[in-house]
Amino acid sequence: MLATCLLLGCKKEHVSAGLFGKWELRKVYGGIAGFDSTYNAGNGRILQLGSDSTYTQFQGGKMSRQGTYQVTKQANVNGDGDSYISFDHNDYSQPLKLAGTTLTIGVDVTDQIASQYQKLPD
Repeated sequence: MLATCLLLGCKKEHVSAGLFGKWELRKVYGGIAGFDSTYNAGNGRILQLGSDSTYTQFQGGKMSRQGTYQVTKQANVNGDGDSYISFDHNDYSQPLKLAGTTLTIGVDVTDQIASQYQKLPD
């Protein structure tokens, strides 16, 4: 009974350590107009995610934004939990998918845009 309470009471997702580190933007796509933009390696559009729930974004080698992020699980139509990320205590969260060395934030449906990142070596 105690184990059940512990499992059901925990809402914060334990994020894989694979999420932490530097990610370089490689593609932005989606939306009603079918937006699709690809970026070459070495473009300098970096998202750095720290294990302490802080992030820093860089463009052209210069910091453009920093703050905090939170990853949570939210139920989907199948009853499974999908991962979502929100930045700077914003109520709006975006789907988060981590597949090997590829990180996708957002979805490419309706008028929404997805951003796809490639993991950089430490």
